[in-house]
Amino acid sequence: MPDLTRRDVVLIMALNPQPKFVGADLSGVNLSWLDFTGCSLRRANLAGSDLSHAILRGVNLQEANLAGAILCYADLEDADLRNCNLVGANLAHAHAPYCDLRAADLREAHIDGADFSYSDLREADLTGVPLLAANLRDATTKGAQTGPRLLAGLKKGK
Repeated sequence: MPDLTRRDVVLIMALNPQPKFVGADLSGVNLSWLDFTGCSLRRANLAGSDLSHAILRGVNLQEANLAGAILCYADLEDADLRNCNLVGANLAHAHAPYCDLRAADLREAHIDGADFSYSDLREADLTGVPLLAANLRDATTKGAQTGPRLLAGLKKGK
């Protein structure tokens, strides 16, 4: 059971311009369309949460659990997703250029139409991810695991 509801999150964000949800359990909560600018969600449990259309620009999501989360059309530009669990997450059409996804676990994630240009995917696990379905222009992928799929068209040594 989550620590907070959508209503709780909205109220906290209204009262505090830069709230910290560090380690909070927000699993399964509908957080769609919310603006998390200035928030910290480090180590938060967001598994199965709906973050579609959410603004997470520059947000610290290090070590967060986003397994199975819905991030369709989310704005993740310049977000810190290092060591994040994104297994099976839906990132379709997410706007995520300049993201730090080092050592993130994206196994079986859905990335159709997502923009990960200029992002850092070093040491990320991309097993089962259809890489050609997203914009990975100038993304850094050195050491990324891809399983049976290839990083066609990417500069793996960068």
